Amino acid sequence: MEFKINTKYKIIVSIIFGLLGFVVNFYSINFPFPPYTATVLIGLLFPMLIALTWGWRYGLLSALAGGCQSIWWIWGPSNGYAIFTIVPPFTLWILWHGFFAEMRRKSDDRKWWQNMYVVEIPFRILTTINLLTLARWAVSLNPPPWVWASEATNIITMEFSIFCVIKQFVVGYVILLLADVLLNIEFTRRFFGLEKRPGHTDTGYIISFSLLLGVIFWVIDSVIGSVIFYPESSFIDLLALNVPPVVIYVRTFFILACLAGGLIFSKLLHKHFEIGNKFKYLYSMVRLMCDNLPDLIWTKDLKNRFIFVNKSCCEILLNAKDTDEPIGKDDLYFAKREKASHPENPDYHTFGETYTDSDLMIIETKKPMRGDESGNLKGENITLDVYKAPFLDDNNNMMGTVGFARDITKEKEIDQARKQAEEELEQYRDNLEELIKERTADSEESRQALVSLVEDLGTMTDELTHANNRLQELDMMKSMFIATTSHELRTPLNSIIGFTSVLLEGWSGDLNPEQKEQLGIVLTSGKYLLALINDVIDISKIEAGKLEVYIEQFNLGDVVKEASSLIKTDLDEKGLTLTADVPDITIDTDRRRLLQCIINLLSNAMKFTEKGSITIEAKTINDIIDISIIDTGIGIKEEDIPKLFTAFVRLESHLTDITSGTGLGLYLTDKLAQEVLGGTIDVTSKHGEGSTFTLHIPITQGIES
Repeated sequence: MEFKINTKYKIIVSIIFGLLGFVVNFYSINFPFPPYTATVLIGLLFPMLIALTWGWRYGLLSALAGGCQSIWWIWGPSNGYAIFTIVPPFTLWILWHGFFAEMRRKSDDRKWWQNMYVVEIPFRILTTINLLTLARWAVSLNPPPWVWASEATNIITMEFSIFCVIKQFVVGYVILLLADVLLNIEFTRRFFGLEKRPGHTDTGYIISFSLLLGVIFWVIDSVIGSVIFYPESSFIDLLALNVPPVVIYVRTFFILACLAGGLIFSKLLHKHFEIGNKFKYLYSMVRLMCDNLPDLIWTKDLKNRFIFVNKSCCEILLNAKDTDEPIGKDDLYFAKREKASHPENPDYHTFGETYTDSDLMIIETKKPMRGDESGNLKGENITLDVYKAPFLDDNNNMMGTVGFARDITKEKEIDQARKQAEEELEQYRDNLEELIKERTADSEESRQALVSLVEDLGTMTDELTHANNRLQELDMMKSMFIATTSHELRTPLNSIIGFTSVLLEGWSGDLNPEQKEQLGIVLTSGKYLLALINDVIDISKIEAGKLEVYIEQFNLGDVVKEASSLIKTDLDEKGLTLTADVPDITIDTDRRRLLQCIINLLSNAMKFTEKGSITIEAKTINDIIDISIIDTGIGIKEEDIPKLFTAFVRLESHLTDITSGTGLGLYLTDKLAQEVLGGTIDVTSKHGEGSTFTLHIPITQGIES
């Protein structure tokens, strides 16, 4: 559950916590400590929590609401002077820790002396000064006239002052420890609106434990002193009431030594966590960069087992479910697994069995190598441009191998086709020159030459027909080349989007509003360009006959809900309503491409609808499902309807200049509907009143695309 933390919320919670602290103080915990009683006012925990989270202002408000200002009623009946000796220190205690809490919150690099366990020590020194000077002066000058204090002495003894300081020091640490534990609980942090701290280890516990060692030494030294060194003094005297100066010096020195040790250890631990966090950050950046590259990247140990694999290597080469699965496994594991999954094809996925020796050569020679590697991968031959190098540590010791690879199968096919076409054209040229020489050698036989030339032209016609077929093949390869080029464009664009997202999320530091706005424009433009490139890739794959179809069984309503959720924000900004009337029906087709078609049609309806609503309806007729997207937009002129599904065509209207688009959306949707989903798409519209686009697709699509 998320809470909205604002000033009103803080004020209400501060007052409630103050009143709660006042009530709890009436049930304080008493520890018999002759000749006095040490009382732990647990109610002080509530205003202290406010002070540590929201600062001294709200902590003081909580104290005034009922906590610290009413403590004298609990303590008052004992001597009458508690209003001087107890209430001011406890009130100042809340302000003191709230001040340092605000300082810690504003500081990027928290200093050791800002720790709440450390700042407790100087406060107790100030408390001692208060008891020995101001409070004693106030009591001596004007003893209280109340009934319970009528017989009270007007002198506060030194033993009493020292005991109160020690007692309140212990009580203060009890409250601070409780508050610290509560503030490390995730529910408490959400309640107070504090930032999340995953994997956080609070070094304050180390400092507290160090001071606890000093306190234990103080107690043990009091026991030993009363038994051996000062038998004439009791344990209570040596603990707090009448401690010899030299003993105080030794104990104080030991406590300070423990505190210094705790501070040093916590500093080292803090550095350790900083290094660990930097390592995690660097690893995440390396992982982000490698996973956004189309090239295959991997690292292996000396036994050819993977220790790092990027996303492309998992998807293209290994067919692993994620980047963690290959760790600790070798190429043969995945080659055998994939081959076993297709027993009908003995050559399926033999790539991983072919080039294992090259890794051993790298380990033996400690020299890099580069070359083409070809083999059967997932039932198709593939060629990779592979670079492998030794993986060395700082001492130049071999740790394993590192490899990079790029799929150059299509480049090889295009290059081979180009060379073959050049050879054929060269042969045509040579043949034509030879024919011209033969037919023009004898001018007296021109008629016969003309007849022969006509015959040769017939032959050339056949040859040109063959060349035209080759050109069609080259046109298909052109589409494949466009898809490959678009894929290469998508790679740096993904990096731009990824790093822009990293900057906007504050991984590299805070940004001012202008920087955030400019980076937001970069991110939006990058996503728009990426969508355009993806459309170009899909169209090129369809035209080249290389678009893969993945038929699966799913619920149509789930797809419609997913598509609706993706454009909900844009609909809300335009004030449009979206309703869906889709039956609970299960279909078998390519879920991803159907979702893509519905999203394209919904986006098109939203762009050209200024007010009103968009409706999604679906109904079945025999074995066909009709999915209709109905809008109340500007509509389409009858003469413009034939132009709708043409590439790079946008119809003219008053919304054309203010809406984004390239004219590929409906063209791609039509291609997907016919050539991937095995259906059709049609449109009916009335200019000025709205349009209806309807997808007609089979409920059950065959395995063959």
